[in-house]
Amino acid sequence: MPLELPQNYFELFQLPCALEVDAGRLEARYRALQRELHPDRFATAGAREQRLAAQAAAHVNHAHRVLSDPHERATYLLQLQGCTVDDERDTTHDAEFLMCQMELREELEALDDMAAAVAFAARLGSEAEVLWADFATCYAARQWTAARDALLKLRFYRRLRQQLKMRQARLAGA
Repeated sequence: MPLELPQNYFELFQLPCALEVDAGRLEARYRALQRELHPDRFATAGAREQRLAAQAAAHVNHAHRVLSDPHERATYLLQLQGCTVDDERDTTHDAEFLMCQMELREELEALDDMAAAVAFAARLGSEAEVLWADFATCYAARQWTAARDALLKLRFYRRLRQQLKMRQARLAGA
């Protein structure tokens, strides 16, 4: 019978519940869990045990994906505190930041050479670092609403950086 897995992803990977994780420990524990739950180990087991093993492996894979991604990990940390973040519907209500979003989108659209794109990427990285520090401070202070707002702003920067990569690919091909 497959092992009983903790529902808390940090417990599953034997990591402290924190914004920063030890990537080496995460990967080592992931590999160990994958070996333990590999379908070949349950090939002769009954249908129920095979199904449970498959569910456990899926749980481990999802937990690994969440803890490996800083944005997903931050969202999960907030969820553990009862503060949900809905990527599809939630947005910040900070009027100044909303204006900043519009300006950044306009700047992205106006990029016409790779040097400008690289400078824009550096600027986005610096601004995101400030927001990560803000998230960490708010999270440590147990200010869940403020931490959530910082995370929503970070999600904007994440999407904008993805759009920038597409823009850079077009500029490189031009």
